[in-house]
Amino acid sequence: VFGGRGRNRFGALDAAMFVGRIQISPFGSFEWRTEPDFSRSMQPRMAIGLGAAYNIDSNRRRGTHEQVFRVARFDYLHLGADVSFKWAGLSLLAEAMFREADAPSGAGEIDGALVTEYSRSAWGWFAQLAYMLPVPVEIAARFGEIRPLEGNAPEARFFLQRELGGAVSVYAQEHALKLQLDYFYYFGDEPRAERHQVRLQAQLFF
Repeated sequence: VFGGRGRNRFGALDAAMFVGRIQISPFGSFEWRTEPDFSRSMQPRMAIGLGAAYNIDSNRRRGTHEQVFRVARFDYLHLGADVSFKWAGLSLLAEAMFREADAPSGAGEIDGALVTEYSRSAWGWFAQLAYMLPVPVEIAARFGEIRPLEGNAPEARFFLQRELGGAVSVYAQEHALKLQLDYFYYFGDEPRAERHQVRLQAQLFF
C-alpha cells in the first residue's frame, strides 16, 4: 500500500495506491533483475510476472508524477505482465502494460472559468533481445510502442509512440563498471515527436 500521490508526497487514505505482484520461475530461481546473461549457462532460466495497481483519486497526469491537475481527479487501474528468459548468453525481456482511468476528463471552475483536464489511458509493450558474447560484450535490439485507448481527447496531446533501437555494452565488472553505446529512433502519429537519439554512457558504482 502506497501513498498514491507520488514520491515524498503525503495524502489521505482515500488517495492511496494498492499494488500486488506474483511471479513464477518454472526452471528454478535465478538473477532475473539483471538483463544480460552474464553466466552464459546452458541451463534455461525463466521468470514470468503479473502485477496490478489501483491508484485512487490521482491528481497527476501520469498517476503519481508529472503535471498536477487543478480540478480533475482520476482513479487509475494499472495492469502489467513481463517475462525474462536466459539461455547460453541469449536473453529475452518483454513486458506489456495497461493503464485506464475511470473517466476521460474532469472539469471544474477556476475564477469563474470552466477548466477541463484530461486523463491518459493507454496500453503498450516492448521486447528486447540480446546476446552476451564469450568476451564481456553484449549486443541488444529493442522495439516498443504505446497506444492510447479510445476516449483520450486530442487536447491531452497523447499519440501513438514507437521506439526502435539497439545497443552495444562492454562490461568490465558487470554492472559495477560498464560502458554502453545505444541508438534509438522514436516515431509515431505525431511527426513533431520524431527524433533520433544516440547515447554513450559509462557507469561506475561501489
